[in-house]
Amino acid sequence: MTSFAMASPYGAWPCSKEIAQLTGEWKATNEWEKFPLGGLSDHFYGTPTNKIGEWVLLRKKTDGIGVAKADQRGRVEASFDIKSCKKTTKPFMNQPVSSEFYADDKLSQFINKNKNGVIYVWSPRMGLSEKGMEQIKLAAKKRKLPLLVLLDKEISKDEVIKLKKKYGTSSIVQADSFELKMRNVSQHFPAILVFKDKKISTKVKYGYEKASQYELDLERMLK
Repeated sequence: MTSFAMASPYGAWPCSKEIAQLTGEWKATNEWEKFPLGGLSDHFYGTPTNKIGEWVLLRKKTDGIGVAKADQRGRVEASFDIKSCKKTTKPFMNQPVSSEFYADDKLSQFINKNKNGVIYVWSPRMGLSEKGMEQIKLAAKKRKLPLLVLLDKEISKDEVIKLKKKYGTSSIVQADSFELKMRNVSQHFPAILVFKDKKISTKVKYGYEKASQYELDLERMLK
């Protein structure tokens, strides 16, 4: 199972010129994806910027259009009035991420250091994703790619302690990443992403495979 990006969604919207100008200023990559919001009928759109962990979000409402630049620290939200296209801007701050977690700053450092590589996110809730760790390690080694293995954020502290006893403290790295959340890694485990030339690919590979198949997946995803 794979995830793909879509074309720009706001071309026919009111204030499309102003939206394009703002998203351009915010360095949006225009790799837009549709996200559900509180039900099947409501949704928003998101695209990464040229900075790991930073996204531009877009939502059309009855009384206006909201455009936000968001990361783990919070967001700057711009609202456009549909009739006048007048923009109002407001900041929102989030609680800091605990140092216990592998956050977007560390993810950015890993990607910038290695240029090309693989990210494997797993959860003990799906047993095959735990089993797949050895397979992705073999595949990444064969392809000579740096590998980052991360544990799903939603695992309890008690379970994390047990996993560290089983695999060793350095092998269990629990992520709290806005970037990975926006990449839909929690849709199914394991989730595999690749990055090339310090840029994360829009493709996401879900599911367990043998090392030989993972090798083929990595080759395809890095093209």
